[in-house]
Amino acid sequence: KIMVVGHPNSGLEAVEGLLTAHGMVRAAPSRRDGLTPQQITETLRQAHGCAPLEALDAGSDLRQIAVGAVWNGMALDLMLGNLDRPVWGWADSQSIFVLDYWRDVDPAIQFILVYDAPHTALTRIAADEAAGVSAEDVARRARQWSAYNAALLHFFRRHPQRCQLVHAQQVARAPEQLLQLLRARNDAPCFARVECPSGSDTPRRVDAGAVNADEPALAEFLAQALLRQDTPSLHLFDELQASASLPLAESDEPDECDALAAWLAMAGQQRRLGTQAL
Repeated sequence: KIMVVGHPNSGLEAVEGLLTAHGMVRAAPSRRDGLTPQQITETLRQAHGCAPLEALDAGSDLRQIAVGAVWNGMALDLMLGNLDRPVWGWADSQSIFVLDYWRDVDPAIQFILVYDAPHTALTRIAADEAAGVSAEDVARRARQWSAYNAALLHFFRRHPQRCQLVHAQQVARAPEQLLQLLRARNDAPCFARVECPSGSDTPRRVDAGAVNADEPALAEFLAQALLRQDTPSLHLFDELQASASLPLAESDEPDECDALAAWLAMAGQQRRLGTQAL
């Protein structure tokens, strides 16, 4: 059983997609109540009066819900609904509130904790939402990113034997590295090497548009500039990199986005719009 957890803008869905492409089956609903894992998490959140992820604004707000044993029946029913699936799992950002619950309900659950750089909190929002962003919105999104990923890192440090902490872009660039980590801990045939259409033993590459997003240079440059003074998020990212099972390779991690690439991207946009001068 594999649970993929990460900030909503981290690219966790594409990491889940990599696993399903190599044999993991997405969780079926629970047998009796027909609840998905995500619905179980949402039920627990509402029952314990915990604010939704979007409403959080500080690290002190992102706490683990103390779930009583009375709620264990929902998870057990989910396990019964998936008895015929050798390797199964799901992805859910909201599960950050109930990591301890899932940890205790079944010692066989493995956690893949997905993180990405702080600027993705800005570059991966919808265009109409981005158009109305204020300075306070930027600061709030940085705090939310920090609160979420601090909780992720805290859980990883407490349970390294059950977790893989992975950078989403590194998974996109080298998916075999994640599969190798899973093979090392799980005797699961579905994570064995598989041949791609070209005949090599390289697994299917994760869709870069889904995980890395390969943001336009201008957007990435501006997002990094906006967060350059946000010391807490930058320090936390360094901690994630230092602790991760699969960090972003140093050779692929520029200190700053290329300003020239951003300039050329802007010039290209102006040219397409028919503007005569910058």
